[in-house]
Amino acid sequence: MLRAAWFASAFLLASLPAQARDTLTIGLNDRGAYPYVAGEGAAIAEPPGLAIDLMRAVGERLRIDLRFVRMPGLRVLSELQDGDLDAALLYSHSTDREAFGAYPMRDGRPDPARRIATLSYVLYRPVGSRLEWTGERFLNLDGRIGANLNYSIVEDLRNLGAPVVEVRSTADSFRMLLAGRIAGVADHAVVADAYLAAAGLTGIEKARPPLREKAYYLMLSRQYAAAHAERAAAIWEAIGELRDPTTDRLLPRYLGPP
Repeated sequence: MLRAAWFASAFLLASLPAQARDTLTIGLNDRGAYPYVAGEGAAIAEPPGLAIDLMRAVGERLRIDLRFVRMPGLRVLSELQDGDLDAALLYSHSTDREAFGAYPMRDGRPDPARRIATLSYVLYRPVGSRLEWTGERFLNLDGRIGANLNYSIVEDLRNLGAPVVEVRSTADSFRMLLAGRIAGVADHAVVADAYLAAAGLTGIEKARPPLREKAYYLMLSRQYAAAHAERAAAIWEAIGELRDPTTDRLLPRYLGPP
């Protein structure tokens, strides 16, 4: 009798469906933001970019299946506001954007400890160069500034009236700088610092302040954040905990041409 009951219970358990994993649908701009989002268009590149790498690590920790959808940036925000997307990458904070979705907040402000990344562009120059960046304009700029092809800083530099040469990689920029072919390099600090350390290059320094610096976040739809408050908090907390180790581990594969 007991044996029959055991078999009946085992059969019942085996026939039950496996517990479904949560799914998070994440929208991101179809224009790249290398090295955080690689490639252009609707497809997810491989490697995909550090922001997607980080979210995949978060998904693994929290047992969440992730679905990435690329589309124009304004459409991402619109679908996030409507609840058609659960989340959106990469967005800096503005008061206007709070109408579209939720940020990880602390004391009434976005919490930079739970950011996806800080997109910080820095000017690099040879040690002893007279080239300076005041925070508003360049001083003693005699020559061109090198920047990676498709980096958003290229347009900013041109709007400042600086002559720019677009190159294929961070390595190309610094080769040209050391050869005296350009006056400075504008690059992501996280990428350029890692490259200079790995290559053992000396004689190059950063100008201060950064050319541009902003914290970027994973936004969650207000519908998702309200319906899954604990899960939303866990996602943002995991981002803060996994960001730096994930970046340190995977950054080397983004040091070549985008």
